Amino acid sequence: NKGSSIRRFFAWVLYRWSRLLKRAAEFLVKKVGQPCINKEEIEGILFHRGRMLLLDQVTMDGEIIIGEFTVTWDVCTGHEPTPGIMVFRGVDLVEMGFQLLGICVAKDSSLATLTKGKIVAAYRITGAEFRSFVKLGQTVSLQMNKRDVTHSGRNGLLFIESGKMVATVCGASGKESILSISVKAYG
Repeated sequence: NKGSSIRRFFAWVLYRWSRLLKRAAEFLVKKVGQPCINKEEIEGILFHRGRMLLLDQVTMDGEIIIGEFTVTWDVCTGHEPTPGIMVFRGVDLVEMGFQLLGICVAKDSSLATLTKGKIVAAYRITGAEFRSFVKLGQTVSLQMNKRDVTHSGRNGLLFIESGKMVATVCGASGKESILSISVKAYG
């Protein structure tokens, strides 16, 4: 009886490990298969540098574009809503959204043609809803769908809108949605 309990326990451990390894392999295959834009390439597209560049990498998987940023001390400096707990500024999350839209525009040939020779600037934020803080060391992931990006022209200006973007944070508490925004730019 005791021997069968030990065998069941080890069988359970092996089963859990095999599931974990399978998930890790699927994750790695998915990440390797996706075109990734690193920080150096992002700096070649955007003019932001230092603490103002809020994307570490951008992954493009078909229509889905995901920007990631790990929150560092220098972007949290001076922002402690609770003494001793440094957090990422909400306005920086919105700026991250504008930067991700900029990467999308630069990498989409039809939008890049429309914006060629124009200065593109932030115009409007709609529907920003913050649900929790992002703390030092956590990674923010901001996702948008390229199919949701629209553009229109008025008075000689080009307006580009992202559609809904959703931010999640990966940390000790798992993954949770913290922001949903739509941003507009003009050029």
